[in-house]
Amino acid sequence: MESALFIAPMMMSFMMSSVAPVALFAAGGDLDSERIARGAAQISIMSMRSVMDVTYDDLVLDDRTGDFSIRGIEITLPEASGITGCTVKVDAMTVVGLDRPDNLSFASEGDGIEVNPACAGEQSAIIQSILGPDAMNVTHYSATTSYHIGQSSLDHSMLIETAAAGSISINTQLDGLHFEFDNRGEPLPAGDVTRVEVTLQDTEALRAMLPILGLEADPVAMATGAMGGVLSEGGISDAEEALIDSANTELARVVEDGGAVTLRSGRGVAVSFKELSESNGPEDLIELLQPVFSSALVGADNLISSEQLKMALAAPEDLSTKDQLRVAMALASGEGVPRSAGKAAALLEPLAEGGNSEAALNYASLLHGQGDDLNVAYIYALAAGKAGEAGARNILDRIESDLDLETILDLQAGEAGDVIEPAADVASLRNSARQYANGRGASRNYGHALLLATLAAAGGDHSSRLLAERLSSRFDEDENAAIWDELKAAQAEKALTLWIEGFGDGFGTE
Repeated sequence: MESALFIAPMMMSFMMSSVAPVALFAAGGDLDSERIARGAAQISIMSMRSVMDVTYDDLVLDDRTGDFSIRGIEITLPEASGITGCTVKVDAMTVVGLDRPDNLSFASEGDGIEVNPACAGEQSAIIQSILGPDAMNVTHYSATTSYHIGQSSLDHSMLIETAAAGSISINTQLDGLHFEFDNRGEPLPAGDVTRVEVTLQDTEALRAMLPILGLEADPVAMATGAMGGVLSEGGISDAEEALIDSANTELARVVEDGGAVTLRSGRGVAVSFKELSESNGPEDLIELLQPVFSSALVGADNLISSEQLKMALAAPEDLSTKDQLRVAMALASGEGVPRSAGKAAALLEPLAEGGNSEAALNYASLLHGQGDDLNVAYIYALAAGKAGEAGARNILDRIESDLDLETILDLQAGEAGDVIEPAADVASLRNSARQYANGRGASRNYGHALLLATLAAAGGDHSSRLLAERLSSRFDEDENAAIWDELKAAQAEKALTLWIEGFGDGFGTE
């Protein structure tokens, strides 16, 4: 039954993932978007026809949203697959573009999926007798894939809403994705699985089946007993005991009261692809993934309780700074608590004003994301960078892209504070110049960075020479390039004055 349940969504994932990159490019380009997207879909369908029969009624591109749909699809597996009479019909499949910074992301959706019971093979009659004629139909399917390029990580989620047996969602996270080569020189994907979650929702239909299955006596005992029987060969380990205990608790709750139940991997788990490929049976997988059953759809690390939320909103000072930040970030993202950018900002602002650099950076990012006061956002980002907060350079660059040059330089000057007089030491000059240029370890200040890099370059440091050249061309093409030229000229004059006054003599002679 499990393979039958996933056959249609998996076909759709394969098909839409091959169409998505070109369709998303076409939706944002100046060329004939629909023509390009149609071509990509047609090529994908033609390639699928090498292993199955695929027909469709129409291809539609929504110019306003960029969503691309294939309508009236019918997929038939060939007899060579060993499954006779397996046909899947789909009202519509759609690729949805997702605008997420630093990510390659897309989603696919499907509606009105009818799966011929024959796709279940020999289990067809049993499944229909239990679940009825709609046993294998799916009312809605959606999948989201997001690859974070900088971190080389991938998040994938899938939701399948069945017509007869509730809905199931699957969430996975893979980190450190790369390729390794086998003994024959063939590339193989490698990385770590760091999260696996499978959630069963809308369990009322399944609960109603328990009498039919003869499990009205004690289905939980039967399920956990069977689980223990499978795992008892080498004795019950701590990880297996935790799984069985959580199953007893959560499955009993579902049988009694209904609701959702989640099976998730343990906290901090990181299992390599190689370890998974070499595992042998459920006992190995449990030791690797340390799974437990839970009633929460969101992991305990992210879920915000009602008490903690009330306290954060009414009396945040009664929470630790760490918990205030945790609630604020949950409010900003909408994961673990309903999203409220305003409430998040209200929590972050006093922490940022109090000098918390993490709060300052997140507050700056939130303000910029909302298009609020960009000057204030930039000032907080400067403070976060001065404190050495990781990520400040990225936030500063993004905010600067929405500010004019004169404003940038004025804000930098206002936050400059006391500037230490430069000393004739190449390493010190180089490091300070880089800190001022990047805005981490010092409040970003292009004027100071130019001056120090110029002095270090004059002392013979090639790295500083490159930095000075890069800084000199930083705003050459800007609409206010004249302002930048004035700053460069002023800093060049300062450098010359210092040299005349004997600064260069401090570098020493042979």
